[in-house]
Amino acid sequence: MREDPPARFGAHTPPAEWLRTAAVLSPRTAALQTEASSFDYSDLAARTERLAVGLEGGGVGPGATIAVAVESARLIAHLVYATARLGAALLPLNPALPQAGRDELLARAAVTHMIAGPGIDTQLAGLRRVDPAPLLRLITAEA
Repeated sequence: MREDPPARFGAHTPPAEWLRTAAVLSPRTAALQTEASSFDYSDLAARTERLAVGLEGGGVGPGATIAVAVESARLIAHLVYATARLGAALLPLNPALPQAGRDELLARAAVTHMIAGPGIDTQLAGLRRVDPAPLLRLITAEA
């Protein structure tokens, strides 16, 4: 019987390292399942790497904090690993949060980039807004 990759790692294994190792040890084991699709560890690692490279090209790097307010659970799941790989932090936001509360949270968390769907605005100066559509293409395109 094959051991599930999560059982092979300690609690302090960084997520990016965990995913890379799982992709090598159990490349065809299901890693992420949605109603519409399923990804094995190898596929998840490859798509996440493409996303990390895309984010890096947009100025995301170590110490950055990315806020995300999108409805795509798939994008959020990939962002968890991509931001960890880049040494950045991820702050998921409730899209229903009123703008004033959202702006206060973004300021307190020192957010540098925001990935948000339509209708999610902020009044904060200096915040780089990232369109989620190209990021979704990075994780949905075939390798």
